[in-house]
Amino acid sequence: MSREGGELDEVLDLVAHDLRNPLSAILTAAEVLRRRTDLQPGLERTVSRLRSSAERMATMIDQLEQWARAQVGSGPAPVRGEADLHQLCRALVEDLPPEQAARVRLTLDGDGRGSWDAEQLAQLLVTVVGNALDHGDPEAPVEVRASGDEKSVRLEVENAGPPIERALEPVLFDPVARRRAQRPTRPRGLGFGLWLARAIAVAHGGSLDFRSTENSTIFTLQLPR
Repeated sequence: MSREGGELDEVLDLVAHDLRNPLSAILTAAEVLRRRTDLQPGLERTVSRLRSSAERMATMIDQLEQWARAQVGSGPAPVRGEADLHQLCRALVEDLPPEQAARVRLTLDGDGRGSWDAEQLAQLLVTVVGNALDHGDPEAPVEVRASGDEKSVRLEVENAGPPIERALEPVLFDPVARRRAQRPTRPRGLGFGLWLARAIAVAHGGSLDFRSTENSTIFTLQLPR
């Protein structure tokens, strides 16, 4: 790694540390408030929004940090161990809010096990499934299909709804280029989620691609065992 890369890593560590400390305090306070039994309904909703916003900020910090590291040649490196994509899919659905979990149709076939970084794959799933829930037809289900053969595991996440804009297709996984190509409305978040999801797939020797038609969009993950 170059001197500049090492200095960037050091700055990122300091920034991440300084930002995560107050975020941790916010999350802790929100959890303490959430457990109180005397909160009025309006305050309960406020505490819930406070907690979800802080969690989203923490995710954005992680994504920005990993994207910046990748620019100096130190992207996400998997810590491999025994993992099961099927189990990760089930856990994701269980952790979703009830109204979102009700929209997910989960189909699991074959053997979902492999030598992967379970934490990174969970992060990938959160991004891709969350993207389908956010941008798909809210009245239609999101299909999550995982299947395994002898050498690899395949995951498909399909949502109904309008297609991805044609101008965005070539730059969908590039957060900087996509932001420039988007319509002049304020985009949600920093846009690093899909970039990081593909980077995780590639770091595992796999791929993450998509296909968008008039009626649906499908993201496909291929992972060698």
